Amino acid sequence: MKSLAKLITALLLISSVFVLSGCGNTSGIPDGSTITVGPDFKQTGVAFFAVPVDYTVVVRYADKTPIPNAKVNIAGHYATTSTFFPGVYQFYRFADPNSPTNVAVNSPFDVVTDDNGEYTFSVLISAFSGTFADTIEARSGTALGSAVLQVNQ
Repeated sequence: MKSLAKLITALLLISSVFVLSGCGNTSGIPDGSTITVGPDFKQTGVAFFAVPVDYTVVVRYADKTPIPNAKVNIAGHYATTSTFFPGVYQFYRFADPNSPTNVAVNSPFDVVTDDNGEYTFSVLISAFSGTFADTIEARSGTALGSAVLQVNQ
């Protein structure tokens, strides 16, 4: 009976090691890493044409070295989504939303950084969008970076 109790205790200890080894940040960049998004964009006045803005996400380890091939999720509250909300701006997968090779994407969308830990994408703010302020967020694991997108008309 004592050997059965020892076996059960040993199995519980081993299983707890496996359970605890699964905890932590396994879905993104390591804890302590940083994400920056920029630039902040503020416009005053009525835009009679759609306004393009490029943003760059930079992902770095805690020691400030770049994280290549980091998976990052990008979202904006007032961006066009895959639901029925048309949004006041549209995300584009790459810089220069007016390029014929660019691809419109819904919010949120996932990207992967280059060898320098960077990714550049764009938004196209709708003409006559009205006054709004939004935060474009980029997150991976426990890290979060953001930039302001604001239009005052």
